[in-house]
Amino acid sequence: MNNRQQLLEALQAHQPFDAHEATMLQQMIQFVADSPWVFSRENLAGHITASAWIVNPAFDQVLMLHHAKLNKWLQPGGHADGNENLFEVVKSELEEETGIAGIADPQLFDIDIHAIPAKGEVPEHLHYDVRFLVVVPDDQVIMRNEESNDLSWFPLHDILKLNGESSIERMVNRTYQLQTQAL
Repeated sequence: MNNRQQLLEALQAHQPFDAHEATMLQQMIQFVADSPWVFSRENLAGHITASAWIVNPAFDQVLMLHHAKLNKWLQPGGHADGNENLFEVVKSELEEETGIAGIADPQLFDIDIHAIPAKGEVPEHLHYDVRFLVVVPDDQVIMRNEESNDLSWFPLHDILKLNGESSIERMVNRTYQLQTQAL
């Protein structure tokens, strides 16, 4: 995705998993189409982020990090910081937060819009998160950075014990579908 138009095309082609994601998808399409500075965190109403749902080839393990600031288990990801190429953003975040480099182009997997609490001078705002599926061997060498307290592979069936948020549950359920399709 090299620009806003390609992002819009990818979003319009995305098949939402459920009605909630379908609603968020329409909101995200509207946001990307109508709002200036969607790729900049200086847009205090909200901005685009990119994250990676990292699974092993059998779709039964997920790589999660324990986010230091948010104090919860999440998929790696971060701000676009002006970069309209979300493939580059997610690859950079993946390498920075897990040490995994050289991945092929990830595929759009899920979208989510969620509120980020106010912190210091930054008011509460929305993250319009574009989530990509990344498949890597679960024996891949991983290295966490200072943004996380931990980084580890977990069985898919344990992910909701770590984080039971609806957006995580949606990605887990979508992964179960991929798992059965791979059989």
